[in-house]
Amino acid sequence: MLRLWESPAQHGLVAFVRGTIGSKAKTALLREMVARTILSRITAGLPGSPEEAKMRGNLVATQVVGLMLMRYVVRLEPLASASQDEVVRLVAPNVQHYLTGALTPPN
Repeated sequence: MLRLWESPAQHGLVAFVRGTIGSKAKTALLREMVARTILSRITAGLPGSPEEAKMRGNLVATQVVGLMLMRYVVRLEPLASASQDEVVRLVAPNVQHYLTGALTPPN
């Protein structure tokens, strides 16, 4: 994802996200596209019930979309200027937890 957002496509991606945020119709289209093309691939083969896999995919989406918004649209520092390696090092454990970790708080 970081490579895509740091490619020549970045300008178009940022414009798309900005346009989507203010439009209910565009948001609905984005939601449908993300659910069908991205989340279905992320959640395929995850352990647990279909409902749990869907929740895991949604949690991953919150992390990735939040990262893209803050790093490339809002340009929040120091995240915006952090290296790709640093961002991966900091964010990957959360994504991994959403995919395979316990979804219930420990007792």
